[in-house]
Amino acid sequence: MIRKAIDDYDLYTQKQKKVLNTLVAISVDKVAHVSVKSISDAINLAQNSTYVVLRSLEDDGCITRERSKGQKSNAYKLNEAKLDQLVKISHQKKIGFSAG
Repeated sequence: MIRKAIDDYDLYTQKQKKVLNTLVAISVDKVAHVSVKSISDAINLAQNSTYVVLRSLEDDGCITRERSKGQKSNAYKLNEAKLDQLVKISHQKKIGFSAG
């Protein structure tokens, strides 16, 4: 349901949707432990672009980046409230489209 809501969200670019869906897919307890290279390889996106997209998702409040000392990869914590909001928006869009 969350991944479908992300795909339905009009204010994210296709790259943002791909990165966010990847994080959701691999997260455990709303935290994804993954390197930028792994994300880039998984969705066939240049690492520079992946960094930019991750930063934009951070700026939007959808994720927060956590880095532990001595770790090569980051942990990306998904903002559950923001994801719930995307699901709600997606649901409202469906109701609105079917009612009109």
